[in-house]
Amino acid sequence: MTVGFLLATCCSDPGIIPPRRIVLLAGSREHLKQQLGYDLLGPAGLEPSHDQLIDAETMVPEHLRKQGYRWCKTCEIIRPPRAAHCKDCDHCVLRFDHHCPFVNNCVGQRNYHYFFAFTTSALFFAALVLPAFMRAFSGVSGDAPGWYGWIVTVGFVAVAAITVLLVVPLAVSLLALLAGEDHQGALAAAGFRQRAHFACASGAQADAT
Repeated sequence: MTVGFLLATCCSDPGIIPPRRIVLLAGSREHLKQQLGYDLLGPAGLEPSHDQLIDAETMVPEHLRKQGYRWCKTCEIIRPPRAAHCKDCDHCVLRFDHHCPFVNNCVGQRNYHYFFAFTTSALFFAALVLPAFMRAFSGVSGDAPGWYGWIVTVGFVAVAAITVLLVVPLAVSLLALLAGEDHQGALAAAGFRQRAHFACASGAQADAT
C-alpha cells in the first residue's frame, strides 16, 4: 500500500497549468477558457511585454486581480489563486503545496491526497516495524553473530529516523487540511516566520510576483 501511494504521488499530474506556448501550439485557448472560466492568456489581442510590472497590470483584468489571480512571467499566463510556479519543474501548479525531492514531483491539487496517504501509510508501517526491531534487538544474545546485532541496530536506527522525519510532514499536512491551506499557509497560520525545511517538503517557495 505504501509503495502504491508512493508511485501514485510520483507519477500523477499534480495539477500542471500549461504555459502560453503550449496553449497556443495546441490551440486549446477557448477550451481552457471554458474549463477555467477565464482567459488563461489574458485579454484577447494583447501580448506580454516581458516586463513583470507592466504585464501584471495589463495582462490581468482588474476583476481577476481582486480575486487573487496573478501573472506568471515564466509561463506567461494568468494563474488562479493558490497556484504557484514551481522552480524545479518549471510549471505553474494548481493549489501548489511544495515540490518533494523524494518523490521527484510537485504536490498540488490533483495528487495531494496521494501524498497524504503515502506519508500516513508509511508512518503506520514504521510504527509496525519498530516494535519488531525492538524485540529482535532485545533478543540478541552473546551467542549471536556480531553482524546480526549490527544489522538489527542499524535497521532500528534507520526506521526510527524515518519515522521522526515522517511525523513532521504528516503533522503539517493535517494542519493544512484543517486550515484549508497549503503547507506554507498552514505554517504561517501556526506562527512560523521562516520557510520550513523538512523531508518531502523542501520545495520551492510560491512565486508571489
